Amino acid sequence: MASREQVQQRFTRFCQALARLREVLQEPLTSAIVRDAAIQRFEFTFEAMWKFLQAQMRWEGRSCVSPRGCLTEAVQRGWISANEEEVFLQMLHYRNLTEHTYNEDLAQAVYDFIREQAWPALERLRQRGVEDGLDDPTEAHNPPPSS
Repeated sequence: MASREQVQQRFTRFCQALARLREVLQEPLTSAIVRDAAIQRFEFTFEAMWKFLQAQMRWEGRSCVSPRGCLTEAVQRGWISANEEEVFLQMLHYRNLTEHTYNEDLAQAVYDFIREQAWPALERLRQRGVEDGLDDPTEAHNPPPSS
């Protein structure tokens, strides 16, 4: 079982990664470099997010060892709304694709998904953690500007 301190540490890492993702999403999409940086930051934000959920589930007496398992537990425990379950599963799918392949069309589709669906869902998860009493040491809750 994880301690509340371990949960807070993982939540802090998630918030820090989310803040870095927000920084790049605030940049105008003027080159493939900005898009690719957003995808890379999305990948490490996803990793920090599922590891936070893993610690949270352990603290709640649940067990999950994989990203998919932790997402399923998080939905069952109310950390992720049932309406957003598919968005989080799509994040997992895109994270797996972008880790192992590079394709221009895929990169643009992933970037669009990050801006339009992943960012808002990750931000709602961050807010859920704050509502549960976890401390967010960042300004990650500032949404990126509309494109």
